[in-house]
Amino acid sequence: MRGVNILFIRVPMSATLRRAHLFGLIAVAAAAAFPRPVQAQPTTCATGASCSLTISASLVKNYVARMVLDRSNSTLTPPTAANFATVAGVNTAAAARITVSSNATYTITAAAASATFSGGSNSKPSSTLKYTTDGFTSLKAVTGAGSALVMTAAVTASAVYTIGYNTTYAWLQDTPGTYTLAINYTLTAP
Repeated sequence: MRGVNILFIRVPMSATLRRAHLFGLIAVAAAAAFPRPVQAQPTTCATGASCSLTISASLVKNYVARMVLDRSNSTLTPPTAANFATVAGVNTAAAARITVSSNATYTITAAAASATFSGGSNSKPSSTLKYTTDGFTSLKAVTGAGSALVMTAAVTASAVYTIGYNTTYAWLQDTPGTYTLAINYTLTAP
């Protein structure tokens, strides 16, 4: 309930006029203290034989996307003696497939969860693992320092990206053991 200030000014007037004035002030104060809610006015149609009414429907279309990775782990091709200390590295084709559906332009990035592989008996840098989406024509390092761009593409109902990995090996660094590196793929709207 709102407070109402009533200001009385003393003006000589008859008793009847004073009562009418007082009742008027009380009516104004009551209207201010208890306002009536505003109601929407219904749309009606009453023209006889036929009639039509229109309603506007609106919605907000949000960015919606889905990314599916076809597997949760991938085994890299093990090296042979000829693969150590070469720039070419060892390719693992079709190591994973990513399927994307998106109603807007999107970007996929890849980033190593850590700067080095875990396990094994030595510290293998994540930068020794590179990925490709074009059949090994170009390779990009997967590092823990930042995200590497995998793909930027337009609206799609279903786009499939085949990810291949290339790994380089060094005699002193890649001692026997099982090494694991988590790679985070992220789908975002630009």
